[in-house]
Amino acid sequence: MRSPRFEPGSSAWQADVLDHSSQEFLRISKNSQRLDYDRMNQELTAQQIKLIPQSTDSKIANTLIQMQNDAKAHITIKTTEYTLRHLAQHSNLLEPEDVKHYIANAITKNSKPISAETKNKWLFCYDNFCKANQIQWKKPYYKVEEKAPLIPTPTNVNAIISNASNKYITIFTLLAEIGCSPMELSQVTQQDIDKQQGII
Repeated sequence: MRSPRFEPGSSAWQADVLDHSSQEFLRISKNSQRLDYDRMNQELTAQQIKLIPQSTDSKIANTLIQMQNDAKAHITIKTTEYTLRHLAQHSNLLEPEDVKHYIANAITKNSKPISAETKNKWLFCYDNFCKANQIQWKKPYYKVEEKAPLIPTPTNVNAIISNASNKYITIFTLLAEIGCSPMELSQVTQQDIDKQQGII
């Protein structure tokens, strides 16, 4: 991929930003997701599936079909399937209070309480189940403790830019100068750039 340019009428800069700030990270993300899929499928053995009542299993299938019809992402559907089958092995999915009780008291393999983030993800998956099967319930929410972000020093930022490949130098420099996120920068168009004044 050539280095970004700003010549009039050129879309190279925009194409480079789109490619590197969105697609590059998307490919990395998809590779990681594929590993998660493989792990999930290995854990969903035939014995585990048999533990789920047929009536519940059919409602899980109905949930996945509904999510597919609603154009949900493949990773979201697979994660929901894995989560619902896990919840079904430890609680009655047709009884919301039973599910909420299990999630509230669930522990990890190391006998530690599961994180608030995980609880909220499980509740999101179960909420899809309830909506697809017309089950009335009140979805709880677990407050997630915000962690202080790791902010690099100007010296570290300059070091990253100095050691970046040619195709990333412009992108990293723009991110540092205007303080936007990669997603925001990927949405910048030629019309958003004032070449005369040098502003975006």
